[in-house]
Amino acid sequence: MKGKLKKIDEDKLPLYEIIIDDSDENGISLISLVDEPAIIMKGMTFNENTIMSFKEVDDKQIIIGPALIPNMRIYREDEKYGRYFVKFTAETIEKMVEKFNQWGSNRKINIDHSNQMVDAFIMEDWIVEDEVYDKSRKYGFEVPKGTYMIKVKIENKDFWETEVKGNGKFGFSIEGMLGQRLISLSKEELTIDDLDLEDLLQIFNELEEYEKGVPHYTADGKLYTGPTHKDASGRLMTGDTHTEDSEYLYHKDELLNLIKKN
Repeated sequence: MKGKLKKIDEDKLPLYEIIIDDSDENGISLISLVDEPAIIMKGMTFNENTIMSFKEVDDKQIIIGPALIPNMRIYREDEKYGRYFVKFTAETIEKMVEKFNQWGSNRKINIDHSNQMVDAFIMEDWIVEDEVYDKSRKYGFEVPKGTYMIKVKIENKDFWETEVKGNGKFGFSIEGMLGQRLISLSKEELTIDDLDLEDLLQIFNELEEYEKGVPHYTADGKLYTGPTHKDASGRLMTGDTHTEDSEYLYHKDELLNLIKKN
């Protein structure tokens, strides 16, 4: 994917927000070492005497860097959704990190999201709480509050020499079961015909939740707070199901326009 991100207009692709629930299956299950992390920023490699450089002797074999940055748009492309962006909120990152550490997953590290596990462990991880005074600054990073930072120790000397130093595998990428919900549509390329059933149901559910929170009135101006249903055309009516006593419901502005017409 080299070079692709610079050519993509973010306004022309849909944006999804990553979400997780409280089930054990959702969240980060693995950390992967990659040469092209989705968040662009790579980790720093350390030896005994210096930062951001290598030495042949006395390497500490430690990598430090960000794994997740809140609200950063990350480009994705797959068969289900096509081309799109995802983002993580600071709140979601915090919940994911808490679950990851709760599961004791500090040795679950692979390479390039493959089945090849790395002889390594997470020495330390933390969420940036202050953009100025956080210790990530000590390591040369300027990242926003809510960023998930990781410090990994590589125990295999051959892997360190071949993959980290030789092939640049010192970026972090997360792996796990994650949900996502649509935040915004493309401004130019997408229409409702481009959405799948899952996206449409999500939008309709969100509209229904919004509608529930908006005051509705009967035609005689009385506030209605009871159960509702929709007729064949999608108009909101009183009652759980349609009966001869069902009445149409109106928002305040709709009711005012109705009164003016009458």
